Amino acid sequence: MKKIILLFIFMFALVTMAGCGTSNKVTKGSDFMIAYTDKGKKVVKITNYKGVHWL
Repeated sequence: MKKIILLFIFMFALVTMAGCGTSNKVTKGSDFMIAYTDKGKKVVKITNYKGVHWL
């Protein structure tokens, strides 16, 4: 029983720590927007500040 509890605590800690490393890696100045059709084809990629913030 003790091994099961320790395994559960270890797995919980592992999952919690793994989530800490997945932060948002978008840096300032890299705003963009990509529009796709309903079938998954890329239509447009807007990378300038005015275009992204207008939408």
